[in-house]
Amino acid sequence: PVHWIQPDRFYGFGPRNRPELFQDREVTEPPAWIPHRIVQSGAGIIWSTESNLGPLNDRPLYLDYFGPGIAVVYPEIKEGFNGPEWIQGASLRAPFELDFPLLDGCIHPTTGDLYVCGFQIWGSKAKRLEGMARIRYQPDNSQPTAIPLDVRITQEGVWMKWERPVSASISKELERFNASMWNYKRTSGYGSGYFKLDGTPGQEAVPVLAAGVSPSGQEMFVALADLQSVDQLELKLKIPTIDSANGASDTQEISQTLFWTVRELDPMADALSSVNAEGIDWIQPILSQAQTGAIAATLPDTILNPAEPSIEAGRKIYENIGCVSCHSTDGTLEGRTGPTFWGLYGKNRQFENQPDQLADADYIKESLMNPTSQIVQGFGTSDIGMPSYSGILGDNGIESIILFIQSLKE
Repeated sequence: PVHWIQPDRFYGFGPRNRPELFQDREVTEPPAWIPHRIVQSGAGIIWSTESNLGPLNDRPLYLDYFGPGIAVVYPEIKEGFNGPEWIQGASLRAPFELDFPLLDGCIHPTTGDLYVCGFQIWGSKAKRLEGMARIRYQPDNSQPTAIPLDVRITQEGVWMKWERPVSASISKELERFNASMWNYKRTSGYGSGYFKLDGTPGQEAVPVLAAGVSPSGQEMFVALADLQSVDQLELKLKIPTIDSANGASDTQEISQTLFWTVRELDPMADALSSVNAEGIDWIQPILSQAQTGAIAATLPDTILNPAEPSIEAGRKIYENIGCVSCHSTDGTLEGRTGPTFWGLYGKNRQFENQPDQLADADYIKESLMNPTSQIVQGFGTSDIGMPSYSGILGDNGIESIILFIQSLKE
């Protein structure tokens, strides 16, 4: 979560040995959630005011320690009764990776460049143990930037503004978009699975109704059906851009995934009144088109739910959702907070809180869905928990993890 800290509010955190201090207090929900698979180990936030970072200017930049990189946050701030209020927001993963774990950063007071640094203190995907880097913005008209200048969500859909014009062909290519949404559940455990609006595990597919661009091509609107208040709305897009040198569509595309936390849905005219938009007249034909049909709402095949289960798909899941930071595949425990996967399958497991059990497919699935139900002996005192992947991993993803662990034989 990304919290907007205000006086006299409770954000859901308190000492377990003093529940009377907070048990009757209303929790102030965060204005922006970032999925755990996008940022698995947040190290801090830098708000890039007075920076020279192009589309990253004046944005909260969320540092990821585990998979070294940065999530860009788009706050939607309104004037409230007691002053400015961060209502809701969007986020995305910046399209560059670093090779050392991130712990901190700052904006250079003269150049406006971003400097980040860090070193390894626990498990990480980083190739190096430590490092420091400068991140600076260099406009390049020959390459489309996969970071929008601004975004907004409305009752009718989502609006985005890009540095480089987007091709109007997207109006006839709705398959370039895929949307889904889900909620989280607040518990005393670590993390949360994904839950449909009715409370059952899983995600809701969101129909894409229509899409189009503004006269300049820099603004884009995607009409979506059934939008409502939700913890997470995910929009995947792959859009062609326009070569500003000759005004023709080129082969370079922007591939990006954006995540919104939706608390309020204003009508389009109201939602866009606070941004530097080209008006709303160009959006009206898109909304008219939205009334004529939509592409089938489906959940995409992803790393988390591959088209077919396999050992290789399981390895990719292991590397991308955080398993690698806590569980080794070679039998080592140094620097890990969880038991190794090496030689796990088919072994008898001893637990802190349950009778012994064979590590078979059912055991692995239960560990993924409800990790605190069976804590392996010797690992009950770790200060780093494991989140539930209920509603996150599809059936093929679960089977792939099982196949991958099966393959790690002694």
